[in-house]
This record gives sequence, C-alpha cells and structure tokens, in this order.
Amino acid sequence: MASGPLSSFKSVVEYLRELSLSHLNVKQFTFGQLSDLDVETNTQNPTQYPLVMLIPRRADLDAGGKVEFSFALSVQDITNYDLGVEEDQLNTTFMILQDLLSRMRMTTWGEVEVYLRTPVTCRPFVESFNNNLSGFSAEIVLQVKNPFNNCDAAFAD
Repeated sequence: MASGPLSSFKSVVEYLRELSLSHLNVKQFTFGQLSDLDVETNTQNPTQYPLVMLIPRRADLDAGGKVEFSFALSVQDITNYDLGVEEDQLNTTFMILQDLLSRMRMTTWGEVEVYLRTPVTCRPFVESFNNNLSGFSAEIVLQVKNPFNNCDAAFAD
C-alpha cells in the first residue's frame, strides 16, 4: 500500500487502485469513464465483479500548498431484475464503498499524506448497460500536499 506523500494525480489514482484491490470482496479496479463499461463482454479479458471504478472530475490547486482531486468512486456488480437480489447487491456494494471510505478517512497523515473531505454523498444506481449493473457511487474529494514550487518546476531558467 502507498505510504508517505502523495502529490501527483497518478500517485492518488495508484493509491486508490491499491486500496480498492486490497479489499477482500473487490475483484477488479478500473479507471476511466462510465461509458467505457457499456461494451460487449470481452471473452479474452472478462470484467470481474464486484468492480470499483474511478472517474476523474477535476483538480483544484490552492496557493496554501495543497491540491484537491475530485473523483466519482463507484462500486458495482452485475444484477438481475429480482428485487431481493438487487437489494442484496446494493447493500453489498454500499458496504464495500463504506469500507473504502472508512479506510481513507481513518488512515493517519503519517501513513499516507491524503485527506478525505467529508461529508461524502453516496448514491445508489441501477443501470441497464450490456451488463445490467447496480451499485453505489460516491463523489469524493481527496486533499494532498502540492506546494507551488519554482525549484521543482520544469523550466529552463
């Protein structure tokens, strides 16, 4: 698992990938847009569920030495139209999402220099993609140190 300072977009994404895949119930992590999941099943590399998907939203730089990365973090599973099964899958995906958010929030700054802004809004979804997915999605904001620094900037002078 990542440790120490996270200061780049890539390091934050890798932290979330490692965190997600360390959860015992998560089978796969993917990064991209939700439309990327609306594809026919790939028989060479079939998607494994439950799946955690990270969708980038924006980055806000602050002169005070921090950057905030905003993401949609969703946990999803294949569903069918049986109401009892759908309720169970929504419950399971919410519990996985809650575990991930709890781990981010409870990790100390000494372990990983990242801070999860709260409250976090989580919304259930049931989508009729080719795979009939359901789950929960959270809009998260992660704050990391990233001071404005001319010494580390990529300029010739």
